[in-house]
Amino acid sequence: MIFDCPIQSTESQQVVPNYISVRLALSSPVVLHQILITIKMNNLLKLSLIVSICLASVNSFAAITDTTKTAASPQQKYTEGSNAHKLSSYGSVFIKSTRIMGKYNPQVGGMGAIVFNNKIAAGAFGNGLMQSVDFLGSNLNDNQTDKLYLKYGYGGLFVEYFLIRNSRFQLSMPLKLGYGLAGVYSETTDDRIEKSRLIVLEPELHFDIKTGKHLALSAQFGYRFADVDGLHNITDNHLSGFSVGLGLKFISR
Repeated sequence: MIFDCPIQSTESQQVVPNYISVRLALSSPVVLHQILITIKMNNLLKLSLIVSICLASVNSFAAITDTTKTAASPQQKYTEGSNAHKLSSYGSVFIKSTRIMGKYNPQVGGMGAIVFNNKIAAGAFGNGLMQSVDFLGSNLNDNQTDKLYLKYGYGGLFVEYFLIRNSRFQLSMPLKLGYGLAGVYSETTDDRIEKSRLIVLEPELHFDIKTGKHLALSAQFGYRFADVDGLHNITDNHLSGFSVGLGLKFISR
């Protein structure tokens, strides 16, 4: 086989193209085969060098990252350990079905608290009926039975003890003490017939499933002990009863 190879010569630091035809006679195919093997080996060597540099760079970056994490671990452990003694908080909205005058009626409200040491919380709450409760009672004028309806609302303070509180779910027992007003109105004229202060003691059980770092769905069960004063149509037993509801809690951490 014959190859024509151009050769360049340099003179006085200037490159002057001087193409000379050089004929290389390869006496046998073995020489060509050796040249091809040498070229392939050179290419493989270059490729291996490039891969080695890339791997070395990746390993160096991984080592630096790991060192950073390792150096930060004591601080992270300290922070996690100290978080147990710091304050946290949450806010919640809820809707529940509560037994009033022998029937279950919808009630909405909200609550918020500061949590101490992941065990005890203290906060405030408020709630009321979504709609009035209709019933038959006395209009207090002529002692005739009339169509009446009841409206009430109350709010107050509560304390809460957490039986379980981790990254997945919470189990707690709030105890609410509330104060409000209850009124009885005529359905015909919307005039208020009677009213009373309302005192409520309401123990509850909350089971919360966390759907995110700062969000939880809450199942709530409770019983309301109600106390009214001086009402003719309504008694304490009418406003006392079980409740079951769902809530959405927004947790600080």
